Amino acid sequence: MLQHLSEDPTVTVLIVHKLDRLARNLEDHVTVRSQLRKLGVQLISVTESLEESASGMLVEGILASIAEFYSSNLAQEVMKGMTEKARRGSWPSFAPVGYKNIRIDGQGGRFGEAVIIPDEEQAPLVRQAFELYGTGEWTLTDLHQEMTHRGLSARKGTISRSRLAKMLKNKAYLGKVVWNGVEYPGSHPPLISEELFWQVQDVFRLHDLAKDRRRKHPHYLKGTLYCASCESRLSTMTAKGRYPYFYCLGRQTGATTCTEPYTPAEDLERQVEALYQRIQLPHHLAASLSQRLQTEIDTRETNRTRSAELLTQRLNRLDTERDKLLKAYYAEAITLNQLKTEQHRPKPPAPTTNSPKPPERCRS
Repeated sequence: MLQHLSEDPTVTVLIVHKLDRLARNLEDHVTVRSQLRKLGVQLISVTESLEESASGMLVEGILASIAEFYSSNLAQEVMKGMTEKARRGSWPSFAPVGYKNIRIDGQGGRFGEAVIIPDEEQAPLVRQAFELYGTGEWTLTDLHQEMTHRGLSARKGTISRSRLAKMLKNKAYLGKVVWNGVEYPGSHPPLISEELFWQVQDVFRLHDLAKDRRRKHPHYLKGTLYCASCESRLSTMTAKGRYPYFYCLGRQTGATTCTEPYTPAEDLERQVEALYQRIQLPHHLAASLSQRLQTEIDTRETNRTRSAELLTQRLNRLDTERDKLLKAYYAEAITLNQLKTEQHRPKPPAPTTNSPKPPERCRS
């Protein structure tokens, strides 16, 4: 506004409904008012009487101070209300991904109170994101691409990679409310178990420890092997486009005096396999592991079926919307450009019968 006033000398009057619409603190009010006087622009308030006199300026200053007090007091009261709501276990702000805000009608609480409930479409996708990342077979980048493919989205559109990471660390999905660093038992239903949540946190720590990221030369052992001579991390390279080798980063960077040569990846693979062959699981642990693997297979199959259902629902909804757009165009309710813009919105991928494969993390 001030930029416009400085560039257009024909504007000589600025009308506001009330002074608190112009500024919400005294410092801003004084700054803006001073600029208006320099530009020769008269300030008029619809609901207040302003005069360019000593007494008028005094009254205006008082009104500006009242506006600042009202704004500060309102912010404090809102924060107090949100804190009290969190203490009661209610979610104090916009619902996290996988939930939606509603107002209850007197059942289970006060009339009209805002609460959060699981979103029918997004809640299953949130569970799938936790379950997939909890396997340790997915990098965050791969998971972000996969969940975007499946239709996971935030309130304002496609979920970002950083927001996905925050989502996977959010205790709201355990049915808890964390507000101002304090954790309260929430009144909303959890989407995942505590076991799965902490399993995901362990994967985060392991990935950070192993520097497990998408790389130019991927290998399932990369980031987990260390040089026996200087204890530097081993990295990989591919010679002639087909021969993978491991090498000592300490020697490569000159950080150590290591003289270990480049080692073919298959030699180290055999050494790692030999180490694992020494591990013998007790019978009861092997049976437990077998049961957990079967449960994991069943869960993945359930998730695959649910994902296909959700994608089918999205496709059907988009087809219905586009039919309505076509009818609106024929009825001359929208222009041809508007019709083309909406029709060229990308569709979600068609549901498939095959479960998408995770990136290769192991040889077995």
